[in-house]
Amino acid sequence: MRGPCYFLSHGGPTILKPNSDKKTEQVWKELGENLSAFRGIIFVSAHWYGKLGTPVSFNFTSNTTIIHDFGEFFPGIYDIKYDPVSFAAKEKEELFSQGQEVDRGFDHGVWVPLHVMGLRIPILQIQLPSEEPEVLTQLGKALAGMRDQGYALVASGGSVHNLPHTINKIVYGNSTVDGTRVEPWAVNFEDYLFHQCLSKPFESAEKTWMTLKESGLLEKCHPTVEHLVPLFVALGASTTGKAQRFANYFNPGEMGMHIYEFD
Repeated sequence: MRGPCYFLSHGGPTILKPNSDKKTEQVWKELGENLSAFRGIIFVSAHWYGKLGTPVSFNFTSNTTIIHDFGEFFPGIYDIKYDPVSFAAKEKEELFSQGQEVDRGFDHGVWVPLHVMGLRIPILQIQLPSEEPEVLTQLGKALAGMRDQGYALVASGGSVHNLPHTINKIVYGNSTVDGTRVEPWAVNFEDYLFHQCLSKPFESAEKTWMTLKESGLLEKCHPTVEHLVPLFVALGASTTGKAQRFANYFNPGEMGMHIYEFD
């Protein structure tokens, strides 16, 4: 059975607080049920980039734990654990024979969703070699064959991710609108992203990136692009580049929580 390909908006670690975000918990558990049918998951995350031109590093779950790579959002958050499942030696060789294996630990873009899903499944995390869309598209194309071997691919990032705005709005209460309403610029960008870039056949990373710039909202929604560009790995690993919304909502502070399922 061919593995699925997702772009997952992982939001913030506050989801780990019990009963704090029942919507995301429900959505992620449903996603976990879908993923559980496959041999394992190939992850890339917005929280692990390397340097272009150096060997790509990768984490297997044989000896790897997790990283609490975030602030103390609530008491006890650093005590929350997730125990990754090991790949068999043969599967490791099958999956990735090149590159540099490291024992880095899985960042929160990987283990937090899996913890909330209640999913224990073998994981391979591959370091993103660059923030360049074309480089990431080529990585996705190189990983596409793993889907044919029964592995799922998850690119973990964010559809809308303006962290300074989110902190300013939620922590300090500085907002010009009712905090329960999603501001139009966030809604408009995600709608543009989905309809102009993900509802049509993918042609090239350059064209998609130019299309996103033409929205006029790219810098507002992504002051830094590390949470958006993992999308290009999913585009590269897809069949045509077309996606469906598996999840379509925002968390407070205009934090996009969208999940896109590619063909």
